[in-house]
Amino acid sequence: AICYLEALKEYIAIHTETEKILVYKRMKEVAAQLPPQFVRIHNSYIVNLRHIKNIESHLVMVKGESLPVSNGYRALFQERIQAKLL
Repeated sequence: AICYLEALKEYIAIHTETEKILVYKRMKEVAAQLPPQFVRIHNSYIVNLRHIKNIESHLVMVKGESLPVSNGYRALFQERIQAKLL
């Protein structure tokens, strides 16, 4: 399962539970094709809500990594977290 995606210039690193796969695509293209449990938290990161282990003010913990939540995506992220919890 995909845990999170990370933008690396014109590539995307897809972080799964067991490996990291590099794909030559733009984040915007991939984001449009992902199911609803994926949410953009930063220009460089999209996370799978099902794999978030912890949330602190401006960080989410996924697969042992602390990923930043940017101001521009914070409201949408909080909305999606609330919807998941209800």
